Amino acid sequence: MKYIGLLLAITGFLAFIYFKEYRGKIIPLPFLWGIVSLVAGAAGMGMALYPGIKKKLAAESIVSTEWIHLKESGEQIVPDLDHCEFKTNHYIREPGMSHASAHAMNIDPSHPQQDLVNQTVIIYYHVRQGVTEIFSSHVFPVDQQTLGFYVASGRVILYVNRFNRSQYYFQVTS
Repeated sequence: MKYIGLLLAITGFLAFIYFKEYRGKIIPLPFLWGIVSLVAGAAGMGMALYPGIKKKLAAESIVSTEWIHLKESGEQIVPDLDHCEFKTNHYIREPGMSHASAHAMNIDPSHPQQDLVNQTVIIYYHVRQGVTEIFSSHVFPVDQQTLGFYVASGRVILYVNRFNRSQYYFQVTS
């Protein structure tokens, strides 16, 4: 389906270019044929891109469904700050900016702005029935002190699947 869509898109766009420049008398209404060719090219692009979009939406839907199920039926654990370890990875990002953009925003292009990007994860050691379980969070876009404050104030909740302990998710609540 993807390759048929690509073939249709290429053919449609080439036909559009042909009919746009056509000056003969044999084909009636070349403008209308150009519009039909353009629509066929757009339809072909849609056919070529649709499987990838469909797969991405399906994957997001599965993750969303699993997250909702985990939140509704999973075990809720409020991590204790004393059993948490924080790992950070901060870096400086220099956004790419052209000279014209820099002048338009009244910024000196010889001194580009730098953005500090904070990344912190929680490694939580949870003791359950005498066995220590280790849960590692996804990356939170905050510094270690902020995330530590969230944990200490009980704003971080760990949802764990009761039947498969390897399925879990950390959430920061407001």
